[in-house]
Amino acid sequence: MKRFFYHSMIASAVVGMTLSCSPSKTLGPQTPLQLADNPFIAHMYTADPSAHVWEDGRLYVYASHDIDPPAGCDRMDRYHVFSTDDMVNWTDHGEILNSGDVAWGRTEGGFMWAPDCAYKNGKYYFYFPHPSGSDWNNTWRVGIAVSDKPAS
Repeated sequence: MKRFFYHSMIASAVVGMTLSCSPSKTLGPQTPLQLADNPFIAHMYTADPSAHVWEDGRLYVYASHDIDPPAGCDRMDRYHVFSTDDMVNWTDHGEILNSGDVAWGRTEGGFMWAPDCAYKNGKYYFYFPHPSGSDWNNTWRVGIAVSDKPAS
């Protein structure tokens, strides 16, 4: 933590010096800035995003997906992946996991929240919490789905 804080302070100081010490200059014509829609996911209900930039240079967002119509967080039952290489144009890679795919999971489904993903030795490890029984408050486990690709 100290190392991170120290590097952050140095970066802030360098950026501050660069901004305050730069001579003013006349800028020529610039390319208009293109902005993305906000939120970038508007066709479904999502929550709990985690984001990563993998070796292909794309930003991947792993999100919980609530079934339609939404009726509370206990019905969140699926995970989706979205990616972009320019923060404007997004690809919906679709559903990558739902409670029906989890053999040890709660038979009633739901309660699929706050996923994350990690990469190690050519494999993507998708981590997700999910209860294993009807007494969801006391049966939580962490599942791990493994893939060769970041969005499948």
